[in-house]
Amino acid sequence: MGSEELVLKYPFMETCGIQLNVTEYDIGHTTSGSVSAFFTGVNEQKAVAFISDIFSARTIEISYLAQEYEVVVASGSATSDALSDKELHPMFARTVPGDSATSMMMIK
Repeated sequence: MGSEELVLKYPFMETCGIQLNVTEYDIGHTTSGSVSAFFTGVNEQKAVAFISDIFSARTIEISYLAQEYEVVVASGSATSDALSDKELHPMFARTVPGDSATSMMMIK
């Protein structure tokens, strides 16, 4: 992330009255961009959760960091079965099934 860094901030109220601040970073579709955004979010923004990259490989890297910093990481597109291992990725959550579950659905 350099001079072309794009940071968008979205404060909004949840229906239960909790103030949430969402910050979006342009990661440049790179692992280093994802890692840089993670550290900026955790260290400067005091983030407690991180919506990860769309690719499983970068999400796996962020998931390892999330475990060390006790930050929840979520993805709506990372499907790698490696992320299903809760011993390695205890802070990871996803909204789509892993690859093996998807394959089993296709077979049936």
